[in-house]
Amino acid sequence: SINGDSTKCIFYYFDSKLKMLDGEYITVLFMKFFDSLNLDSKITCYYDSNFSKSLLEFVNKNGIYFKSRNKILEDNSDILLYFTNDGIVRVVIKKIELLESKKLNIFSGINNSALSDGISNIFSVLYCLNDLNFGFKDWHNLLNRHNSVSYKFKVNKIGYYVVNEEELELVRPISLQKELDILKEDYKSYCVIKPTDKSMLSIYIESEKYLNIMKKKVTELLLKYENYLNSMYTILI
Repeated sequence: SINGDSTKCIFYYFDSKLKMLDGEYITVLFMKFFDSLNLDSKITCYYDSNFSKSLLEFVNKNGIYFKSRNKILEDNSDILLYFTNDGIVRVVIKKIELLESKKLNIFSGINNSALSDGISNIFSVLYCLNDLNFGFKDWHNLLNRHNSVSYKFKVNKIGYYVVNEEELELVRPISLQKELDILKEDYKSYCVIKPTDKSMLSIYIESEKYLNIMKKKVTELLLKYENYLNSMYTILI
């Protein structure tokens, strides 16, 4: 399906239950296709949304550079990918010599590198599936995502919350990240907290068995730190 202005697309299929293949899955399929071509190239994938632990493991395993969108102006890769989970996917082949590969040349002719184009991405996906001899189940199995939830948490002083360069961990308050790491270990879950705008933290949690418990614990942890930081600010003024 595509959105109203055709900038986004996502896929669905039914296998005992309805399963969705979103922007993250489309990006992984494209990366799998590029890998099958044995290209001598540097591939960098840029993200502008939360992503699964499984995707992070996939890019690390396959030697793909993985960076936040705010680093895109520094890009020096041969192939650039950019995605959001809601179906925006863009591919730019920057090293022209790579187009000597017939299959990559065909892909480039199908895919719209100028912007995220839902319609061209549909045809690009179908081309990759055909070339890899993949069905939708094979595609879905490229990632092993658990149940997940994303939500926002309002804070009073967003400047107190700082993430590392990869936007995967908090470097301030460092004690908050340490307590979060304990929760992740105790409940065998994955969680990323990062500031998004002037007053909101973005929280992404992924867990096979403890999603609701983990969300409750993380929210309680944030409330505790928010109350502490507000009290410290009150004392200072």
